[in-house]
Amino acid sequence: MGAALGACTGRGTALESYGQGAWLGARHVGVGLAISVLHGVRVGTCDVTEGLAMMSLGGGVGAVLGGGGGALLGWLARGSRRPRRAALGGAALMILGSWGLSAWRFWSSPMVFAFDPFFGHLAGPLYDTVVDSVQPLLSYRVGTACSLLALGVLAAHLSRAPRLRCGWRSWPWALLGLAAGSLSLLHSASGPALGHWNTAQSIRDALGRQLDGERCHLYYSADVSRGAAELLGRECEQHLQELDAWFEEPFTGQVDVYLFANGYEKLRAMGAASTYIAKPWRREVYLQASGFPHPVLGHELAHVVAGAVGAGPLRVSGRWGGLIPDPGKIEGVATAASPDASADATLEQWSAALLELELLPPLRQIFALEFLSFNSSTAYTVAGAFVRFLHERWGAGAVRRWYAGASLESVTGLSLEALERAWRADLAQVQLSPSLLAAARARFERPSIFGRRCPRVVDRLDGEANARLNARDGEGARARYERLLGLDPGHYWARLGLVRCAQLRGEGEAATTQLLALAGSDALTSLQRAGALEALGDQELALEHYDNAARHYEAALPQLVGEDRLRTLEVKLDAARQAHTEPGRVAARAVAALLIGDLQRGRESLLTGQRLAEWATVAPEEGLPHYLLGRGYLSAERYELAAQELELALARRLRSERVQREALRLRLVTACALRDREAVTRAEVAWRALPSSPMAQREAVERLARRCLQ
Repeated sequence: MGAALGACTGRGTALESYGQGAWLGARHVGVGLAISVLHGVRVGTCDVTEGLAMMSLGGGVGAVLGGGGGALLGWLARGSRRPRRAALGGAALMILGSWGLSAWRFWSSPMVFAFDPFFGHLAGPLYDTVVDSVQPLLSYRVGTACSLLALGVLAAHLSRAPRLRCGWRSWPWALLGLAAGSLSLLHSASGPALGHWNTAQSIRDALGRQLDGERCHLYYSADVSRGAAELLGRECEQHLQELDAWFEEPFTGQVDVYLFANGYEKLRAMGAASTYIAKPWRREVYLQASGFPHPVLGHELAHVVAGAVGAGPLRVSGRWGGLIPDPGKIEGVATAASPDASADATLEQWSAALLELELLPPLRQIFALEFLSFNSSTAYTVAGAFVRFLHERWGAGAVRRWYAGASLESVTGLSLEALERAWRADLAQVQLSPSLLAAARARFERPSIFGRRCPRVVDRLDGEANARLNARDGEGARARYERLLGLDPGHYWARLGLVRCAQLRGEGEAATTQLLALAGSDALTSLQRAGALEALGDQELALEHYDNAARHYEAALPQLVGEDRLRTLEVKLDAARQAHTEPGRVAARAVAALLIGDLQRGRESLLTGQRLAEWATVAPEEGLPHYLLGRGYLSAERYELAAQELELALARRLRSERVQREALRLRLVTACALRDREAVTRAEVAWRALPSSPMAQREAVERLARRCLQ
């Protein structure tokens, strides 16, 4: 706007005004870059190269374009009756028009990212920390460069003699400007091919396949099998029936489900890699393939179903007709309606642990934009637990009216403060184990994304290092872990990653020294120290030092929490203890091959399969090898083979109650996938008969069985 004002009152030609405006923008960019560099020198930087590239390609180029474009508008406004007003109005419309186009694309398509000529690249979801913005922004700025050149050539041909006119000064320059303008328009129109913007139709065309159900319409990637798509479509219909019952109001109409093969395909199409997204106003959810049952399908569908009573153009809960969303209500309702099936504790148990640890935030902060200041585990858990409390005490109708905008007092007759006191009193009655409290402390004391230093760079380095480890590139992984630890010295998983790098290099003694240091560190939580002990046990098991492995596993076992982790540790500990016999050694080698792999070569699927088959042969009375084979087949979506192996496992001896519970749950999953209602009922009845099942797992199994029997 400053460039527009300066040009409308100046005396230069259009080209001179354009150049002065662009130079004004460049000077502002230089000042901003200098301040940023000085600030980085003072407090430290995350990634200097990427930071400077993003500033330059983002707001930097945008400022030059804005200055030049604004100045040209200001020069054009000289001929109006009120040049200052015309110049300011034109500049404002230029910016607002750009914003409006991005807002329209967000509202009218699956996109959650934006490329803007003035501001650069808005990456999308808050919780997606690994975002590659430099390369796509660089390709986007090719179009901006064409626009700058085209505007410059246009300015060179504009004059007032005495009225505004455009005359050709030279054919070469005119052709250059025409070519630049044409390229800019072509570049903009090619947005779907270049990854700069998409529409619902362009994404559907790119995915290539469609499956229509009664209420769920599925658009899925060519890299997703037809069987997996049909299974997800059926699961979608089942979830909608479950949500109808929870909201006590049938959801009418259809839901469009976009199923991508992986996070990268989803990122390129709509802007979210690891974050799952729903758009209630479009009745759409966007997922990547993640096995059966899908871990978040129900949660995302709950957002869409809640949108039936949501407000405003976005169909969500919040002030000003949902234009200022209330993330606590939005996520709380979805979390309560479809809790995480893999959770180690219920929403009430986690919230009670937060209360016990004095970490439970006030509800006035959760049901406001302050929701985003907490780590996602805390925010989602507390919001979901309170909504579930409201649903149980006052019913689904109260939840619907509150979500639609009614006050809690009008819905329940009590203020938020009174409801919070009653809710906290309920939580105080929940019985908690010491291990659950330890797990809660580790889970909820993590800072939010705003409280972490360089989260995007740290998480990107972590992903790159893990990929290098999987490729058995120990040196490449080590370099990235060390750089990561320079930014975040307390990053526990990076320190474990360095241990794995030492193992890949064959430096067993160095790995042992590092793990012992971690296991004895007072700076770590008890869960982290137990993780180091488990890693020590893994190393000893892989090296066939079975007594040492058992000793480390036994030390870790009392400190760990979580059914999946405890079950895995029990399998490894049992293998180490039984290895004094020949069948036991066969079992230990099979377990090590499956769960640990060779310390230098990693896991080898062919060797794992051979050793599991050998174990099943030498120990025909054991059910564990069949259980492990069944898990493998299930991961590969070979449901018939998985069902056969799990039936064999359940007909034989399973020493661990946790393994027996999981075998029954997986048998229920395979029966559901195969539409075997009799086997679903049989597995659920057997699962219910097991003693002391964790409450969260019990609820998840019961919900799954109900959906499968619909």
